[in-house]
Amino acid sequence: MSLLGLLLAAEPPHMNWLKLGFAITNFVVLLFILRKVLFRPLGNMAAERHDELKTSLEDAAKLRSAAQARLDEYTQRIARIDDEVAEIVAALRKEAEAEKSRILAAAAEQAHQIKLEMERTQAAELGRVEREIKAEAVRAAVAAAEKILREKVTADDERRIVERFARELEGRA
Repeated sequence: MSLLGLLLAAEPPHMNWLKLGFAITNFVVLLFILRKVLFRPLGNMAAERHDELKTSLEDAAKLRSAAQARLDEYTQRIARIDDEVAEIVAALRKEAEAEKSRILAAAAEQAHQIKLEMERTQAAELGRVEREIKAEAVRAAVAAAEKILREKVTADDERRIVERFARELEGRA
């Protein structure tokens, strides 16, 4: 037999309304006592925990906001540092170019001075060599003239030259 069949075939139980009233009263008193003793402290604990969580969330939001502000500040600093590094690199490149130009100008001036000194030395050496060649040519000409005069000039020629030289000296005096 099924359960439904047993329930329908059975006689309705007799109810004791007094027991039911006491049971409901006991249940209500139990709920009241539980509410006073257990539920209210649990509710208070839940409210306190709710307030703590709310405060913690607010503090976390403040900390997150502060951290975001610091992150933004550091990001700006890094951007400024990148700009400063770029400025420093540009300044160093400009200084290096100026130094390069200065060194090249100094080297060109030094090369010009060396060239002038070489030209002066060359001119002086050329003058010295010319004087030596002229002196050597004069010595060679005098030696050749002496040789020719010794070979060609006679005693009469020598006498005439001395007399003429003496007359020229007298004429000047």
